[in-house]
Amino acid sequence: MQPLGNVNIDQFNTRVRNGQYQAPTSVTGPYSRALSFVNCAGGSIKSREILATSFGSAEESKLIDQTVRRNLRCNEGAGGVPVFLMRAAMSEGALKSKKVLPGDGSGLSGAEPGIDPAISPMLGDAIRLASCQVKRDAGAARAVLATGLASAEEKAAEERLAAATPQCGVREQTAGLDSVTHRAMIASALGAHAASGVSSKN
Repeated sequence: MQPLGNVNIDQFNTRVRNGQYQAPTSVTGPYSRALSFVNCAGGSIKSREILATSFGSAEESKLIDQTVRRNLRCNEGAGGVPVFLMRAAMSEGALKSKKVLPGDGSGLSGAEPGIDPAISPMLGDAIRLASCQVKRDAGAARAVLATGLASAEEKAAEERLAAATPQCGVREQTAGLDSVTHRAMIASALGAHAASGVSSKN
């Protein structure tokens, strides 16, 4: 298990310049379906348990699969959604319902979650980037989640977050990430930090 730690900015920027971070055809549809699933499943999702797992781990995948199986009535159209988007949607839902993080953005002092070595380099780098941003300005990170999915407001909020967190090298890094994937990583990073640092039932 690798700690989130500091972002290797030079390595990330080299990958961006080499075209290794081309935005996927569209993650908006899958992420929208994942958010709909979370909205339907509601309180049956064990948010803290899922968000405390390492990113990309077998435990994460198992818990998310169990959640989906327990809520098949909510799963229409959500088949084939990548695990990282399901985790992000569960995190965003928990954050908005304040199950894992108080509304003032406090509670980011817990131990950092890990990243499973098997995770793809792109996702590993993206979650490190988001974690760097979250640790430095949780309020600006949360503001991204208050916007509409794939909206101009979402992009503007991400740009404000980038401006507020220059230590993360985000202006160049986020150039290769589409805004919805970046939003998903921000949601996951916020939720993971909160789940490890805030006492909650879920």
